[in-house]
Amino acid sequence: MSRVKDGVSTEKVSSLIEDEGALGLYLDGKLACCCKRSHEIGNNLSAEHMLENLAPQVNEAKARELLKGAGYIG
Repeated sequence: MSRVKDGVSTEKVSSLIEDEGALGLYLDGKLACCCKRSHEIGNNLSAEHMLENLAPQVNEAKARELLKGAGYIG
């Protein structure tokens, strides 16, 4: 968490969700962040697709962290 930088205000994230088609991401029922679409042209870069493409990368990073902590990888 020490590498996480200051973000934007909750109001700005809410605005991105309501006005610009971003996808809200929640933690314990509270708005934590959002995934923005890449651009308005084409469905392949919608917020939903951007999140779908990001999820496997997050899973891999978490798996590596767990394996490293367990001593399986260096």
